[in-house]
Amino acid sequence: MPAIKEGEDDDSVTTLNIPFTKGLAPTDAKIDPVDTPYITFFLTAMPKTLPYAALFPHVVDDIFRRSVQNAVVRHSVLSVSSIVIDFLLHRPLDRFEYQYFTSLALIRKSLAENTIDEPLAIAVFLVSWIDVVRGKMETTRKHLQGLRLILESISKTKKGMSEVLMQIWWISIKFDWFSSLYLVESPIFPVVPYAEDEVQKQWIGSAVGDAMEWGFATFTLENLMHKACHYAALIHSMRCNPEVKVATVLKKVDHVVGMLETESRNWVNRPIIQKTAQQELTANNIGPSFSHSPDVAQFLSYPPLRILNVFYANLLIYWRALQIYISFIRNPTIGPSTPSRLDHAIEICRAWVALGSNKTQSEASLVWIMFLVGATFGGKRSPGLGEWIKLRMNVMARRLPILKNGVELYGELFEIEGDFWNELVKRRGALLS
Repeated sequence: MPAIKEGEDDDSVTTLNIPFTKGLAPTDAKIDPVDTPYITFFLTAMPKTLPYAALFPHVVDDIFRRSVQNAVVRHSVLSVSSIVIDFLLHRPLDRFEYQYFTSLALIRKSLAENTIDEPLAIAVFLVSWIDVVRGKMETTRKHLQGLRLILESISKTKKGMSEVLMQIWWISIKFDWFSSLYLVESPIFPVVPYAEDEVQKQWIGSAVGDAMEWGFATFTLENLMHKACHYAALIHSMRCNPEVKVATVLKKVDHVVGMLETESRNWVNRPIIQKTAQQELTANNIGPSFSHSPDVAQFLSYPPLRILNVFYANLLIYWRALQIYISFIRNPTIGPSTPSRLDHAIEICRAWVALGSNKTQSEASLVWIMFLVGATFGGKRSPGLGEWIKLRMNVMARRLPILKNGVELYGELFEIEGDFWNELVKRRGALLS
């Protein structure tokens, strides 16, 4: 989304004293007292906003512990916190700019000295997160290109990548396809071959413990979205190339969509997904008393849902959004062009209403799903449905003003009758300004 602008000053942030981890006092710099509320925010709020916090509950603490002893990580941590806090409190972004540009300077210094290590990787990851939040997608991609090279270099060392770097790599995959989705460009990180998914089970099991099957299900779904973005950019490029025959494009589309749909079915057929889906189906077939209860929230006039497993419900929303995205690869026409696309969008909304505020993901991480749902409803082409998603997006933009410009920019697409990918490309200039 478009870059954040400075707000007005505000003195409502309270300075707090934050003790350092025992035995880990800073070795190369002192912490400015003005930064203690930013440290507090990072430790308390970031676990709720960073992707996969439910699976990786210790990743924020792990990053913070490294920041205590390393300046490049510390300034990057403070950059993340200062941009969010000061923007939300309408304060000037002077502190953020100082921390951000100091981070970049220290990153460049490490690169110049060929100090390719874990702190450098963490710092580059954090500044890429900052630019995702700011909507600076091209800058995000540059950071991710550097991060990819750093992680590849570390992975070739005798020690290899630590568990925290594996988690950072996974989260970076999300940043990668997210920027790709809006820019219609191939992601920076390569596709993880389907056969290699099993290789990831060891570190995922170590990171998430008893939730390994859920962690692995999340990992494979994330990889599938990443792969879909690679192919979406390729197909769009072929369609725009006058030298590529229409028959060639159609053949490629059939192959790509067929493969993505097969892998999507494989995901749904995973034992843990099948078992949970059956439990949810049983819960929703308990009788008429549930659906007719005045206390049960429902999406417009559609039947309400009973949700037992919140984590599964959010994964299924993600899966349905992926199916919508894949449907635009085959048929790029904006709106409810196919029955299955519309069905997925409606089921997503039913689940959102049933979940209420009980989610395993931050609201900001749902923006791309809301966007795909809105593009499916097509504004006035789906009376009631289009208004509902537009209202929901506007409410979210008011709660998270950092996203307002992006919501407005891409909300324009809902009313347009045209090619989904071409309209995304048209908005690229505004996104990069």
